[in-house]
Amino acid sequence: MARYSGFQGLVTSYEQRRGALTRRLIARASQYYFQIDSAIMCGAGIYPNDTVVIDRALHPRDGDVVLLIMEGNFAIRRYRRIGGHITLTTEEETESHQSLECELDEVTLYGVVTAVIHYLREG
Repeated sequence: MARYSGFQGLVTSYEQRRGALTRRLIARASQYYFQIDSAIMCGAGIYPNDTVVIDRALHPRDGDVVLLIMEGNFAIRRYRRIGGHITLTTEEETESHQSLECELDEVTLYGVVTAVIHYLREG
Protein backbone atom coordinates (compact mmCIF):
# COMPACT_ATOMS: atom_id res chain seq x y z
CA MET A 1 0.00 0.00 0.00
CA ALA A 2 1.44 3.38 -1.03
CA ARG A 3 1.86 6.07 1.63
CA TYR A 4 1.67 9.77 0.77
CA SER A 5 3.18 11.46 3.78
CA GLY A 6 2.77 15.19 4.25
CA PHE A 7 0.13 15.86 1.60
CA GLN A 8 -2.90 15.60 3.87
CA GLY A 9 -1.34 18.13 6.26
CA LEU A 10 -0.86 20.55 3.37
CA VAL A 11 -4.49 20.26 2.27
CA THR A 12 -5.78 20.72 5.83
CA SER A 13 -3.52 23.73 6.31
CA TYR A 14 -4.73 25.28 3.04
CA GLU A 15 -8.39 24.83 3.92
CA GLN A 16 -7.88 26.38 7.34
CA ARG A 17 -6.04 29.40 5.96
CA ARG A 18 -7.99 30.19 2.84
CA GLY A 19 -7.82 33.95 3.30
CA ALA A 20 -4.39 34.00 4.92
CA LEU A 21 -2.56 34.67 1.66
CA THR A 22 -4.60 37.76 0.90
CA ARG A 23 -4.18 39.01 4.46
CA ARG A 24 -0.43 38.45 4.23
CA LEU A 25 0.02 40.14 0.86
CA ILE A 26 -2.33 43.05 1.55
CA ALA A 27 -1.91 43.55 5.27
CA ARG A 28 -2.16 47.34 5.32
CA ALA A 29 -4.27 50.03 3.70
CA SER A 30 -1.12 51.41 2.03
CA GLN A 31 -0.70 48.30 -0.15
CA TYR A 32 -2.00 47.90 -3.71
CA TYR A 33 -1.85 45.37 -6.57
CA PHE A 34 -0.45 46.28 -9.99
CA GLN A 35 -0.17 44.10 -13.08
CA ILE A 36 3.12 44.38 -14.98
CA ASP A 37 2.95 44.57 -18.77
CA SER A 38 6.60 44.63 -19.83
CA ALA A 39 9.71 42.47 -19.64
CA ILE A 40 11.83 45.32 -18.32
CA MET A 41 12.42 43.66 -14.90
CA CYS A 42 12.73 39.96 -15.86
CA GLY A 43 16.24 39.89 -14.39
CA ALA A 44 14.65 40.66 -11.01
CA GLY A 45 12.07 37.87 -11.43
CA ILE A 46 9.20 40.15 -12.47
CA TYR A 47 7.66 39.08 -15.81
CA PRO A 48 4.87 40.38 -18.07
CA ASN A 49 1.43 39.64 -16.58
CA ASP A 50 2.87 39.20 -13.07
CA THR A 51 1.12 41.01 -10.26
CA VAL A 52 3.21 43.03 -7.84
CA VAL A 53 2.22 44.24 -4.40
CA ILE A 54 3.20 47.86 -3.80
CA ASP A 55 3.45 49.45 -0.36
CA ARG A 56 3.08 53.21 -0.57
CA ALA A 57 4.03 53.73 3.09
CA LEU A 58 7.57 52.36 2.74
CA HIS A 59 10.57 54.53 1.93
CA PRO A 60 12.91 52.87 -0.58
CA ARG A 61 16.21 51.39 0.49
CA ASP A 62 19.18 50.78 -1.75
CA GLY A 63 18.38 47.72 -3.89
CA ASP A 64 14.57 47.85 -3.57
CA VAL A 65 12.35 47.53 -6.62
CA VAL A 66 10.06 50.56 -6.82
CA LEU A 67 7.05 51.72 -8.78
CA LEU A 68 7.34 55.33 -9.86
CA ILE A 69 5.78 57.85 -12.16
CA MET A 70 8.06 59.15 -14.91
CA GLU A 71 6.79 61.60 -17.51
CA GLY A 72 3.19 60.81 -16.55
CA ASN A 73 3.54 57.01 -16.85
CA PHE A 74 4.03 54.26 -14.28
CA ALA A 75 7.45 52.61 -14.42
CA ILE A 76 9.10 49.86 -12.38
CA ARG A 77 12.83 50.07 -11.65
CA ARG A 78 15.57 48.96 -9.27
CA TYR A 79 16.35 51.80 -6.83
CA ARG A 80 20.05 52.36 -6.18
CA ARG A 81 21.35 55.06 -3.88
CA ILE A 82 25.09 55.56 -3.89
CA GLY A 83 26.26 58.52 -1.89
CA GLY A 84 23.88 61.35 -2.71
CA HIS A 85 23.03 59.99 -6.15
CA ILE A 86 19.95 57.97 -7.05
CA THR A 87 20.03 55.61 -10.01
CA LEU A 88 16.97 53.80 -11.35
CA THR A 89 17.78 50.75 -13.46
CA THR A 90 15.92 48.18 -15.51
CA GLU A 91 16.83 44.50 -15.24
CA GLU A 92 16.13 42.88 -18.56
CA GLU A 93 17.44 39.34 -18.97
CA THR A 94 19.70 40.57 -21.75
CA GLU A 95 22.79 42.57 -20.91
CA SER A 96 21.17 45.83 -22.04
CA HIS A 97 20.21 47.33 -18.68
CA GLN A 98 19.08 50.94 -18.82
CA SER A 99 20.07 53.31 -16.03
CA LEU A 100 18.67 56.72 -15.22
CA GLU A 101 20.50 58.91 -12.75
CA CYS A 102 18.08 61.40 -11.29
CA GLU A 103 16.99 63.53 -8.39
CA LEU A 104 13.87 62.48 -6.52
CA ASP A 105 12.08 65.67 -7.57
CA GLU A 106 12.37 64.52 -11.22
CA VAL A 107 10.22 61.42 -10.62
CA THR A 108 7.32 60.61 -8.31
CA LEU A 109 7.90 57.57 -6.15
CA TYR A 110 4.63 55.64 -5.94
CA GLY A 111 5.76 52.80 -3.66
CA VAL A 112 8.07 49.89 -2.93
CA VAL A 113 7.45 46.42 -4.38
CA THR A 114 7.04 43.96 -1.49
CA ALA A 115 5.83 40.82 -3.32
CA VAL A 116 5.46 39.33 -6.79
CA ILE A 117 2.71 36.93 -7.83
CA HIS A 118 4.00 34.96 -10.80
CA TYR A 119 1.46 32.86 -12.67
CA LEU A 120 2.71 29.63 -14.18
CA ARG A 121 -0.47 29.07 -16.15
CA GLU A 122 -3.35 31.37 -17.00
CA GLY A 123 -6.89 30.11 -17.09
